Amino acid sequence: MDLLTIQDSFEEVISDIQNGRLEQDKFWVARRSIESEENQDFWYINVTKQGMKDDGNKIKFMCGKDKKYQLQVDEKIYNLQSFYRKVNLANNRISSVAVSSDSERFIVGTKKGELIIYNLRTDTVEQKIPEAHFEDITMLKFFPSDKVVMSVGIDLKIKLWGLTGELVRTMSNQVKEITEIGLLGKTGRNFISGSKDGSIDMWECGHGQVIYSFKRIQNNNDPVNCFVLGRHESTGSKLSELEVETENQCVYVGFDSGIIQQFNIGDHCQTSVRFEDGNAGVSSIDISDNILVSGYNDGQLKVWDIAGGNMVFKYQLNSHFPISTLKVLHRQDDTITVLVYNGPETLLKLEIDLKSEVVNQTYLIGMEENFSVHDVALNKDNIIIASDQLTVYK
Repeated sequence: MDLLTIQDSFEEVISDIQNGRLEQDKFWVARRSIESEENQDFWYINVTKQGMKDDGNKIKFMCGKDKKYQLQVDEKIYNLQSFYRKVNLANNRISSVAVSSDSERFIVGTKKGELIIYNLRTDTVEQKIPEAHFEDITMLKFFPSDKVVMSVGIDLKIKLWGLTGELVRTMSNQVKEITEIGLLGKTGRNFISGSKDGSIDMWECGHGQVIYSFKRIQNNNDPVNCFVLGRHESTGSKLSELEVETENQCVYVGFDSGIIQQFNIGDHCQTSVRFEDGNAGVSSIDISDNILVSGYNDGQLKVWDIAGGNMVFKYQLNSHFPISTLKVLHRQDDTITVLVYNGPETLLKLEIDLKSEVVNQTYLIGMEENFSVHDVALNKDNIIIASDQLTVYK
């Protein structure tokens, strides 16, 4: 697999030529192989009114619609897509992001433990909450009402906040890094949190109590790296009046052992549904109807048929880095489109045809050189990438 890097200001260069501000300019493009750092190429693309190509006429750069581009190297064509918006929160090292369901606001967590509430409609910072957590804020979620936000920090605390900055609740139970949170039902009064200590705790927000804790029966200490919520029939027997809207829900948990295990949330039990292939830890997971998509610490991406209980597709990305982010963007029949982050400068859209096993790969470009992705938020058609700044793709 090839990795591509492009000058982050390349669109400004193209715009200067198209609008007549300059007659000629250039930007650089680099390509390297994940198999060997020795296999590297670096080109300057000359931009004129007549087109975009390198001095040796080996490379062509072509503009499409909707921020899409193509790079042609000899006979090989690479698909590229640029961002349509950036939000630069100066002097803030971003660690997490969430966006409201109405797309009016996003909330950002920083490595200094600060929360920043930003209004997208007015392009203004509405609220700053310094020292919301001790250092890194690792996860954020808006509640369905869009009026309350949940934050998680490396201090092992889960906190609820109003949009005006008031702290509503602080919760803590797990003793190692909290790796995932998921709201249950239409209100989010109950939620679950996964931890490196091997537990998946089910909480009630009003009292800040743990109602139940799931653990993998075969190994209680197997670290939880990620999970995704799904649907599963349950009897509806509740443990107490603090349990709301937990029936007919399940969770698929990705463990460090490489196992994906299903738990029935409504019936408070581990089920017989389990997916396993190799020993590499599960690093990310998402779901689309009857399909699970999982990323691994060795850079593999796997697709599972939940009903059939079998793997239907496997794809190797950069084995030197985990697939730390994986989001299903679109599904139509046997074609599924996923967003993956697989190490520095490797942010991709993969369109996978599960029947033919053909993968069409699009590089998301325009971010700073050697960028890292700390978090991703999806809302409607927007893909919000939290790196050193916020970058929004369609």
